[in-house]
Amino acid sequence: MKGLKRAKKVLALIIVGTVLTGTMLTAHAGGCAHGGENSTYETYSTVTIGCNTVGSHQCYVGGELASCELYVYKYINYTKCRICGGQGDSYYSYGPVMHQYNH
Repeated sequence: MKGLKRAKKVLALIIVGTVLTGTMLTAHAGGCAHGGENSTYETYSTVTIGCNTVGSHQCYVGGELASCELYVYKYINYTKCRICGGQGDSYYSYGPVMHQYNH
């Protein structure tokens, strides 16, 4: 009799464990790993958010002394996963240093 009760308990634990494991596997089956170590995130949008002056200097333009401003644009880049389209992290970047002559 004790053996039968013990076998029922073990069988019940196995059934509960199987059901829980199956539920967890099903819940994670539709998830996207976004490429794992080989990230599949790509930049889909770049927005200019500002222009920073990085200094000025004197220069000659057409034989005349002029002031030259140096500036650089600041961008925010938005990323998404190529596999599932999920939103990724955004990051900032800067454009090349440009010159503007003030005549």
